[in-house]
Amino acid sequence: MAVSLPKNSVKWSCYNCTFNGWEQEEDTSLIQCCAKCKVVKYCSKQCQKEHWLNVHKHHCKYLAKVKVFPKSVHEEAACPDCSLEAETGLVEMCSSDNPVLGCPMVHINYEFGLPFSLGEMTGLFMTKAEATVALMLRILMKMKDTQHPAWVINTEASKEMTKTLVDARISCWISGYFVSNPGSSLDTTAARVPVDIINIIRSTGISKEITNIDQLLSKARFKEENDFRPWDTIKLLASLMLSVLHVKVNDETERLGLQGMSDDLLNIRMTGDQLNSLWQKILDTLHGRLVPYLTLVKVLCGGELRQTCYGCRMEVTVVDVFDMMFSEVGILKNGQGPVLMFGMVKAVLCPSPQCVDQCMDNIGHYEFDLIKLYIGKDLEGSAQRCDYCGLPWDCGNKGHRCSRCLTKVYC
Repeated sequence: MAVSLPKNSVKWSCYNCTFNGWEQEEDTSLIQCCAKCKVVKYCSKQCQKEHWLNVHKHHCKYLAKVKVFPKSVHEEAACPDCSLEAETGLVEMCSSDNPVLGCPMVHINYEFGLPFSLGEMTGLFMTKAEATVALMLRILMKMKDTQHPAWVINTEASKEMTKTLVDARISCWISGYFVSNPGSSLDTTAARVPVDIINIIRSTGISKEITNIDQLLSKARFKEENDFRPWDTIKLLASLMLSVLHVKVNDETERLGLQGMSDDLLNIRMTGDQLNSLWQKILDTLHGRLVPYLTLVKVLCGGELRQTCYGCRMEVTVVDVFDMMFSEVGILKNGQGPVLMFGMVKAVLCPSPQCVDQCMDNIGHYEFDLIKLYIGKDLEGSAQRCDYCGLPWDCGNKGHRCSRCLTKVYC
């Protein structure tokens, strides 16, 4: 299924203002395209001239397809992923026991040239966000080929997720048009790119799509028997990427000091550096293919599955991850532990009812306290709180469930 991003879906904002971190013009009627490439947009002649000198003169000829940047065009014969896919064969590619993933570029159509090399052709992606989006798309296509239950249980939602990931991937490229030669201002712009893309992914509702499919799988009492656990891998990648939304705020808060934070919370909270490091380690471990999910759990545990339970302080062997963004609390309630609680905090819980009942609420409130601290405003008065995990959710609709723990009706 090839998905094409139409030109009118490209965000109408001034590229020079974005490059410099300036506030955008509210009147979008002032935004006009570059006359040659028809891709890059500006709010004024001044912005066009400035961006041309700093960036666009290096990109325009490639965007307009007057010239072709080396390895910017996907060629199946020269693509390592396509070659491995052909070598593996159709039958094995459709086997859930085979870790090889297909090339995502066969599913993406785009109408403009690229002023940089494709990650599929070189193995080097512009950002971790782009590498993650590409990998999630490859895993999702693998699930389609193998008819994984998470794909077939709601094919429309799965197709929507595919479109979301394709849109996000092309948005990664569009963000790349803001960046040219190395330099301090360009490095600053590049540092903003991952957060821009993550915001795009969040706004397109991929979290909701994942949660909806998870709820259907839970009702069907689905239990993943495959060691690779592709659906859980997608959720983990999405969670890591979305968690980095907080990193910039986390870092600034940590720089100013963490007064009033208890020693217990200081010991289990995740810093921005830790989240970024784990994200890179997970990408390095996967390296463009599926690996046993327990291998990823081990990475999150710091390389050792033997950990100390947060509640009873007994040494246990972690067997799963309780992702505080997507996981259902049933993992804990049904005794499917010990698990690594992973979000803005990181702690291990054994399956004992006493530890689960006493510590789950405490960890949930710690997560809420961190959100209040990092966001810098008191959310208690502005939103409803889940009866179980204590986190705020303000949707205004009755009958919904907390998207963190999925167990208690809120609001």
